Amino acid sequence: MPKQIWLAKLCRQLAPCDSRVARRRVAAPQSAMIELLESRQLLSAAPMLTAVSPTATFVSPGPAQAISPNIVVTQPDGLKIQSATVTFSGWQPEDRLAFFNSQSLQHSFTQDFSTNTATLTIMGAATAAAYQTLLRSVTYQDVAGNPNTAPARIATIGVNDGSQNVTAATSIGVVRYLTGATPVVGFIQGAGPVALAPNLVVTAPVGVNVQNATVTFTNWQGEDRLAFNNSVGLQHSFVQNLAARTATLTMTGAASGTAYQTLLRSVTYQDVAGNPITTTRGVKISLNDGKTTVSVAENVTVTKAMQPPLVQINDSASLSVRANAAPLDIFSQALITDPDSMNLSSLTVKISAGYYATHDILTFKTQFGISGSFNSTTGILTLTGESYVGHYREALRSVTFRTIGTGVSIAPRTLTVVATDTSNRSSIPVSLDLSVSN
Repeated sequence: MPKQIWLAKLCRQLAPCDSRVARRRVAAPQSAMIELLESRQLLSAAPMLTAVSPTATFVSPGPAQAISPNIVVTQPDGLKIQSATVTFSGWQPEDRLAFFNSQSLQHSFTQDFSTNTATLTIMGAATAAAYQTLLRSVTYQDVAGNPNTAPARIATIGVNDGSQNVTAATSIGVVRYLTGATPVVGFIQGAGPVALAPNLVVTAPVGVNVQNATVTFTNWQGEDRLAFNNSVGLQHSFVQNLAARTATLTMTGAASGTAYQTLLRSVTYQDVAGNPITTTRGVKISLNDGKTTVSVAENVTVTKAMQPPLVQINDSASLSVRANAAPLDIFSQALITDPDSMNLSSLTVKISAGYYATHDILTFKTQFGISGSFNSTTGILTLTGESYVGHYREALRSVTFRTIGTGVSIAPRTLTVVATDTSNRSSIPVSLDLSVSN
């Protein structure tokens, strides 16, 4: 074959090339080939990767999503791309890669957990547009229910045209679907409602609506209450089973993760009992988007406020007594209650004003294991002995007053009652005025 024809064919195969190079190398075909190849490499433009997503956030658990859905692959000189790679650093066992092999090219996937790396390789001559379609279809997914979000995952995308390679990187962030739960929610007796999850964060996958949410209780008690602010206007229901000690608040309706986050943050708990059951309640908050269900667990502790007893005298009519008359029942309508204690340990009745020593006397009827003594120096009747609150009520109702002797003072008397429970908390003193006449 004439040298000129051979070189012309070579030029066409390596086009574009500089035909002047071929003419200068007619006499030396081997040198011409080397010169042509070198000239061709100098003239060839590298492939280009543009519109690569610098960062991408993935929700776990959640569906697989494209790493760089808008990537653009171009080859300015028209050469075909020979291969592409997607290489991960920070790779974890829970991570998954996939792509749609629309070009039926050879491919391989390798992962190394000792170095936390993984590489998807696609091989075969194809146009830049074909490789663009392939790379846009590459998806990532974290399949763990409780993902490892700490590693800095980096996905590096590369394409090669046989002589030159270009890369671009995407930083991969993995976030949990449901975070920010309060592990232990403390409720104190007598306090107002407390939010169960005021810092809850719902991160639904892009384009995904939550369909329903539930707040489920175990060890639910009849004294427990739930409430929430239905600012989104979703359907909702509440059912409780006191025999099984369970309760469930359900919210239903398609809405964004942000909307459900607002609703769940508004859910409050309250124990309305005066003497609450303090065993821990278990709480499970769950979300479902039609494909994925996620849950977080909390505990609610209930603490008694250690409230003191309450004494009520309830005698509306003014009382009066005559000197040397029979003992007078002065607390016949009295009531004693204690919100968080079943028993009292002591009770005192003191003549706190107008006491006429050695003449005024307080007595009571011994009962229910409650004993008592009157101190004539201080004017105090003291009842002692741990006993049921109702028993102390009956003991107080049996207290009588009388004043005896000659020259009895007719100054009004004030009698003050204080009850003390088994936790050494004392009631607010309550008083009764008594007029005395001869």
